[in-house]
Amino acid sequence: MTRSVIAVGVSLCVLPGLCALGAGTSKPAAATTSRPATQTATRIPLAQLSDADVVNEYRLAGLALEGTEFVPMDIPISTTILDTATDPRAIRFRDARREILRRGKQTTPELMGFLIDEVPVVRPRQSTGHSAGFTRDILELMACIDDPRPAGLVCQILEGFDRRATTIQRKLALETLESLTKCSFRKVRPQSPAALIAVQHPAAIDQDYFADLDQAAQLYRSWFNGDGDDSSQWTVLAQKRAHTYVASDDLEQVYCAAIFLQYHADPDRAATVKRLGELISGMTRGAEDYLYVYNGKEIPVSIGNWERLLTFYGPRARAFAPTLIRLHREGGLNDFAGYGSLAAVGGPEILSFLFESLPQISKQADAVRGSIRPGQRLDPNNRRHAWLLAEHECRAAIDRWIGQNFATDAQRQTAWQASKDQSDEQRLRAGLGQLATRVDLQDPDAILLMSRIVKAPMPKSGCAAWIKANLPGLRYDADSGTFLPAH
Repeated sequence: MTRSVIAVGVSLCVLPGLCALGAGTSKPAAATTSRPATQTATRIPLAQLSDADVVNEYRLAGLALEGTEFVPMDIPISTTILDTATDPRAIRFRDARREILRRGKQTTPELMGFLIDEVPVVRPRQSTGHSAGFTRDILELMACIDDPRPAGLVCQILEGFDRRATTIQRKLALETLESLTKCSFRKVRPQSPAALIAVQHPAAIDQDYFADLDQAAQLYRSWFNGDGDDSSQWTVLAQKRAHTYVASDDLEQVYCAAIFLQYHADPDRAATVKRLGELISGMTRGAEDYLYVYNGKEIPVSIGNWERLLTFYGPRARAFAPTLIRLHREGGLNDFAGYGSLAAVGGPEILSFLFESLPQISKQADAVRGSIRPGQRLDPNNRRHAWLLAEHECRAAIDRWIGQNFATDAQRQTAWQASKDQSDEQRLRAGLGQLATRVDLQDPDAILLMSRIVKAPMPKSGCAAWIKANLPGLRYDADSGTFLPAH
């Protein structure tokens, strides 16, 4: 049985950690003046424009989208539509947006000026019934750039902006404050997007939403004047709160805090792994196969989610290999998704389990193979098809820690027996030359395996020559089981 995994997304910054975290000002700044916009010569490459002209180009390009599905609006919209757009007008807007993100914090003053001008603007409704608006998109950019300086201005919008901000804009401001401050004054739950960007404050209300946004603004203002007076410490404060929750018995907050730490440079990974491993080891099957309990109570999210929390830490989780193996046995050997988690951890116990399981999996896969038509797509929800997927993933998990792709399972077994007493670094380093040769032959399995083992920029061709020249300088990281650039 496959253990489902919650896909947690963020409404404002879909890739937390994309932009570097940096120290900000001692107090959140509140902009007081707007900045005039001037016409931009769009033929000039974006990289050559001033920050003011890049932000103005972003504004002009967005306004040119009025009447299309790509126009920025303050209501929730899918960024995927813009990312895949081929309309030249949409591409123009997307390019300006990306240039702002590339420049990062240096564009903050111009974005703040634009936001001050934009909040009170009311444009005519489009055919969709909604008006064009940049407030959501500007706040999203600010969340991604992760500069604390706009926090004061954003709090003004949350307060109502002298009654000129709409309720939607105020709610957007609240989400942005959570992202910038890493602090939430409302309940953070495992399914909540806020779990990726903020840690619940001890004074948070016991509700998912604020019925009174003025209350939220007051909580942030008080925090800015107290513990949150130094913006350069916001991430540190959040990390400390997260570790306090991880050490607690509140499983919802343990889970949310661990998710946050994974995206915000966990400063004490050893403590997090130990605590998660101990908790997960105490989780056992409940009345139904897919339900797990801890201390007699049903756990707040699926066991698969908890397992992936632990295996995120890779080889550090090897002390809990018996627990991971137990969970995989309980989930079923055809739980193909679980082999990725085992592959992330590796180690002798897990490799022995994989070799023990592979013949059983292949026996079931052989029985299914004959019924698959040439070119037929495998259905991951089909329990019989799952055996074929499990066979592939089990082999891939073994190959990950031997450092080679093999034509037969006998070759895998022989290679493991010959190298299992070596360290991971010795075994993987020894096989990189041969693996690189297969990469140059455009073997897709070899290309994927190389990408999992070597985390350094590599050429698209001439991989074997590159490995030969650069292997001595590659640094092995035991925490991830990968080779990194020397510097």
